[in-house]
Amino acid sequence: MSETTLSNANQRRSFSVMIGFVLSAWGILAIWSLSRYAVLLDHHTIGEGDLPLAARLAIFIIGWALMILAMMLPRSFLMVSWAFPKKPQPARRDPLPCPYLLGYLVVWIAFGGFIFLGDAVLHEWVEHSPVLNNLSAGIIWVLLLIVGGYQFTTAKRACLLKDHSPIFTHDEAHSYPPERFFGVRMGLRHGFYCLGSCWGLMLLMFAVGSMNFLIMLGLTGIMSAERIIPARLQFSRLVGVCLILLAFINITKTLYISGA
Repeated sequence: MSETTLSNANQRRSFSVMIGFVLSAWGILAIWSLSRYAVLLDHHTIGEGDLPLAARLAIFIIGWALMILAMMLPRSFLMVSWAFPKKPQPARRDPLPCPYLLGYLVVWIAFGGFIFLGDAVLHEWVEHSPVLNNLSAGIIWVLLLIVGGYQFTTAKRACLLKDHSPIFTHDEAHSYPPERFFGVRMGLRHGFYCLGSCWGLMLLMFAVGSMNFLIMLGLTGIMSAERIIPARLQFSRLVGVCLILLAFINITKTLYISGA
């Protein structure tokens, strides 16, 4: 079998593995969302129940990892296709996606654990502070303003452009002998750029409702569009404008109702 044929076969196998991960994640989430255990991932009920914090965190991390596989990997298919050298060196096989997925998930799972614990602390503060309790209804609108504003920042632009460009150089891809942990490093690097680009939208999904399938599908579409359309920067800013307008509309509506 020629090197080109072997490379193409490895790429098709890797792409099939990625497709399998994504479809399996969506399927498990669909079943989970229809079960009585959906409350374990819902932001509004995530801290309730008799389970200890460590158990609730572990369950959330499992669900969060499934969400990342379902929502974030579709926008990474093109990146993954770049991740496999077109002309492998002799005696070198293209890297399988599993090391890449490991590195990618490590970044996003760390972020998921951070927002879970941060949310637990915030709920504790709100519960013991009458002032914060009265202001808690406005937290979501403040979050909308923050996430919408981030869409216009230099950090968002830089991460979005980096997320769209190849995540390693030609020399790295074709080095022989192959570098150790190449796939993991590739996943970590891509994960950091992806996190820098999408952390706000994923945090918004967590706050609004982690097990709401319509929200998950909508955000998946938005993040995929940011990744693949030519006018990605303009689209990103349009999303920011929509989020800020939504926040102001709801803030105005709340103030009007309170005044009435």
